[in-house]
Amino acid sequence: MKWPSLFLIPISFLVFFSECSIKEKKQLFDKELHNSTLALVINKSDIRSVKASEIFDNISYIKLEKSGNTILSSIDKCVATEQYLFILDKEKTKTLFVYDWNGNLISEIYKEGKGPGEYLFPQDFNVNADGTVIEILDSQGKLLSFGMNGNYIKSIDVEFNVANFHKIDDAVNYLFFTPKSSNTNFGDNLACRFIRYSINDKNVHCLIDTIPNNKPYFDERVIFAHYEDEIIFSETFNDTIYMYKKDILTRHMILDFGDIKFPESFFDKSHENGYELLMAFNKTKGAFHTPMLLMNDQIIYTAFRYNSKVNLFYFRETKRLELAEHLLNDLDMGVSDMPIVSLYENEVIATVEAYKMIEQLETIKSKIDISKIKPQKLLEFIKFTEELDMTDPPILVILHLKNP
Repeated sequence: MKWPSLFLIPISFLVFFSECSIKEKKQLFDKELHNSTLALVINKSDIRSVKASEIFDNISYIKLEKSGNTILSSIDKCVATEQYLFILDKEKTKTLFVYDWNGNLISEIYKEGKGPGEYLFPQDFNVNADGTVIEILDSQGKLLSFGMNGNYIKSIDVEFNVANFHKIDDAVNYLFFTPKSSNTNFGDNLACRFIRYSINDKNVHCLIDTIPNNKPYFDERVIFAHYEDEIIFSETFNDTIYMYKKDILTRHMILDFGDIKFPESFFDKSHENGYELLMAFNKTKGAFHTPMLLMNDQIIYTAFRYNSKVNLFYFRETKRLELAEHLLNDLDMGVSDMPIVSLYENEVIATVEAYKMIEQLETIKSKIDISKIKPQKLLEFIKFTEELDMTDPPILVILHLKNP
């Protein structure tokens, strides 16, 4: 989660439909609003250290091949398909890497510049259903399409500021997140945060309006997730997770923080500058949503802050809720609290720095005679980690979900 140097940009999480939304859709939304909302009560007493074996039944690792030109530094977004892993390092290398599930580097896309087929700053990306076309969102308002081998296909100019996007289940319709309140070209001087946009006819439907206030602007990472025809999305400080399905928008899930909720009154106070607000923010206790959305038929995953990051796992069939302030790796004694970055079928994908695995191995060796170790998973961890180098790219950790 990144605080910009100037972050007093209006943010809202109140839900309305603008006049540019069709009347029938507004009626459907109102009708579904109460029937489709699931309230998750977040009790302080339920936030705990969770053993990985309570949620997962297997763990394995993928070492990502180093590129001759550019080395992956950080994983800002990861999209997994049946054959490939697409990873965006948007700040340090401004490169999108494509790997297979064995960690072999298939291709990389680095097209920094102002010319055709080039971007200045990659904000977000999407991969089409069959994994053959990659769309990269440039901060300058362009959607650029590339093939698997990095060859440039085309670009589309977007007429307004977009920070994140998700393609709906056809070739021309998108969901856009437009965080800057200057997006007032939606009629009646309306600023809009989430919109549905058609590339062909440039038709805009404002799904969620912006109501100006003093909430800081966050550089959002993964605020859209989908499974089959369901798309969920949210944003920082917004306790609601919305679902868009078959042209119907609902409040799908609400995180009810109760008496531990971050105080709304904090944002009524004035601060001289961004630094002063950040310092005051860090001293104020309370829980708030920091979406890192993932979804399949088993779980909905996100995260929130309460003193530190808390992982939220909601099991859709059993309605079980796990709030993991610490996710302890008891599967192979490897590193705990590994950031979760993606999901493919029943495989949750986390990441860990190579040096942390090496340090963990040294800790294990200082406590245990590894020549006498028998547990298979621990032996696999040791063998994998002994082949690592401190300069290796981040390691992918594959955690298999238990059957519900």
